[in-house]
Amino acid sequence: MTHSVEISGATLTKHYTSWSRDEPTREWTALTLLSRTAPGLTPIPLALSIGGTPWITMTLVPGHPLQSPLTQTTAVGDALETLWSAPYDGLQQIDLQALVDRTRTGLTALADTTGVIGQAARTWLDNEPPDLPGTAEAQARRILRLAAG
Repeated sequence: MTHSVEISGATLTKHYTSWSRDEPTREWTALTLLSRTAPGLTPIPLALSIGGTPWITMTLVPGHPLQSPLTQTTAVGDALETLWSAPYDGLQQIDLQALVDRTRTGLTALADTTGVIGQAARTWLDNEPPDLPGTAEAQARRILRLAAG
């Protein structure tokens, strides 16, 4: 677990249990930017502490459960469109290779599970986009995995 949360009234405080990649500062920066450029999409950050065990306090996002799968899919699509349309000036660059490696590691662990999650992980691993860093090495690992059984 990377964090725990505490809800008090209309606010939520996220207490980090690990922060090796500077997660609290990165989240604070992203929430600050998005609350300004895409109001209503994300919580509004209220306070940040990076001394000792870091935490962020933010507003709760109002809402209600969506009833139908189609309504849920549409809402997720709308939210993602808003998110990816927001300007990202001022955000810290990510280490793309590290992100791709973490994604591959997680999907490799999930690929051995049953059900839709395992199938989705196997599908992605077997069809990685060719322009991702390290794809040739990933394809070699896939061939070895398929050969092993």
